[in-house]
Amino acid sequence: MLTMLAQGKLVSDPRSREAANGNPYVTAQLACDTANGSILVGLLAFGVPAERLAALPAVARVEIQGAVVRAAPSVDLYGAPAEELVRASRAIAVDG
Repeated sequence: MLTMLAQGKLVSDPRSREAANGNPYVTAQLACDTANGSILVGLLAFGVPAERLAALPAVARVEIQGAVVRAAPSVDLYGAPAEELVRASRAIAVDG
């Protein structure tokens, strides 16, 4: 399993959802700066990290740590790099 630590700004407000089994979870997108520009990281959170993520507004600066669900590089329909999906497992920190 590959673990990622990511820092960046939320692209939009996190979305609260419900799984087929009734468990709540939250999804969000995080724009992260790199040496080669910016990348988009998809976030998937359950439990306490989900509660903390759901309370944040768009453009909030956050730091997350979690397992990378899809570690292989992927591309979208147009050949552009697609976002990675990270399952947040550690508390979400908000930069002041």
